[in-house]
Amino acid sequence: MQRKLIVGILIATLIVLAIVIADLAIGGRRDPPALRAAATLLDGAWRFHTGDDPRWSTAATDDRVGKRST
Repeated sequence: MQRKLIVGILIATLIVLAIVIADLAIGGRRDPPALRAAATLLDGAWRFHTGDDPRWSTAATDDRVGKRST
């Protein structure tokens, strides 16, 4: 009796896991419209530096330099 319960729980767990993996593989759910409207679009070219440097947080930092992303 206890073995059947354990096997049943194991099978149910595997089925739920397969459903979750399939849902994630398809991309899950779309964002709600309210969340999309509030999101900031990051379209266009951005400049960036690789790494981390505390000097970049100062107001004197020239933001016009750096690699350009597309």
